[in-house]
Amino acid sequence: MTAGLPEWAYAAALAGLPYMVWDRLSALIAEAGDDAQRAWERVLGGAAAASWSGADAAVSVEAVAAAHVAAGVTVHLHGCPGRRDTS
Repeated sequence: MTAGLPEWAYAAALAGLPYMVWDRLSALIAEAGDDAQRAWERVLGGAAAASWSGADAAVSVEAVAAAHVAAGVTVHLHGCPGRRDTS
């Protein structure tokens, strides 16, 4: 388990899963009570698409977070300060 990471790190890891699109990502996080870490845990527990089984072995949330920080990429979650709606 990857405890102690910021919420955006889990959302970024989820966004990088195979076949992930924005509406699927939004629904997955919403189904987890708007908690990206809980959504990640559900994926690891097999409560999501079969194509994501083994995500824990293939994706390191820590590495995803470090890559985003190193690249200067900011991840904004819906409803969080700093997020701009583009619709």
